[in-house]
Amino acid sequence: MNDPNLLPPHDSPDSSAPREAEPSKSPRIYTSAELFGNQREVWIEHGDQQYKLRITSTNKLVLNK
Repeated sequence: MNDPNLLPPHDSPDSSAPREAEPSKSPRIYTSAELFGNQREVWIEHGDQQYKLRITSTNKLVLNK
């Protein structure tokens, strides 16, 4: 098992049973320009659901299912 996202358990460093890596301490930050480019809305797929994130005329963000 050479998955870089799996680490051995802390309590038994020699164990071959993998565990998931701990999440990063800081969340990723994206600028709205990175997400939207020159568009006013993007679609986000989460599992089997889709969400629309849009920039309003007053420059606010709105997320709708």
